[in-house]
Amino acid sequence: MKKPLTTLLAIIVSLCIIITFAFTAIQMVVFDQNRFEKAYEEYDRYEFIGITPEDLHDVTSEMIKYLKGEREDLIMHKMIDGEMQQVFEEREILHMVDVQKLFLGGMMIRNVSVIVGVFALAILIMLARKETLNVLSKTYLWVFLAFVVLAGSLAS
Repeated sequence: MKKPLTTLLAIIVSLCIIITFAFTAIQMVVFDQNRFEKAYEEYDRYEFIGITPEDLHDVTSEMIKYLKGEREDLIMHKMIDGEMQQVFEEREILHMVDVQKLFLGGMMIRNVSVIVGVFALAILIMLARKETLNVLSKTYLWVFLAFVVLAGSLAS
């Protein structure tokens, strides 16, 4: 009974590691304001939108806060093409409501994955003791390989 249980726990820990890293990587890219700033300059968005770099920086910062759930709405006003305007139209705001739900859901999945992974790892360590690293490394390799195959088959 001990071997199947340690294997199951190692599978759970491995899945939790993959999920945690994937969602954290996405979060790091999406919430990186410097990445946005470089793209704005590279594609000359300031002139295209008709907004100052400072105002677009502020809008981006507030949008990131919104996606993190740190801001209630996206209703903002800035000088665009020389007149004070609402930055996002109603259609864009409605879209961002859905995007925020996706990001908040992803963050919750990541956080639950960390908690489950830590508890599963603690139980695995108690059961497998000296064999924990061996069991976990072999299982992680197989789980990761299965994940890559599954992702590859879904991508094609």
